Amino acid sequence: MARKLYVSRSAYSASAYSAIRLKEHAMRGETRELWMTLCEQAGVEQDPVRLLELVKQINDLLEEKETRMREKQLKQQSAGNQC
Repeated sequence: MARKLYVSRSAYSASAYSAIRLKEHAMRGETRELWMTLCEQAGVEQDPVRLLELVKQINDLLEEKETRMREKQLKQQSAGNQC
């Protein structure tokens, strides 16, 4: 039986919650990104409250990923401009 990844966010801010989930995901050695797994869960979720929570988690994770990618791109551009 597959283990569900859903955890209530009520005790954490969005970014703190996402950071915790990413760390847990990485500690398990899984290569698949957490947001993809959450998307699969959202695709079959019947409870509208839980579905909304999953969508919020997915959005938070994707926003964080986008920020990391932008920062990485800016660092690469800065390094290229220094040469």
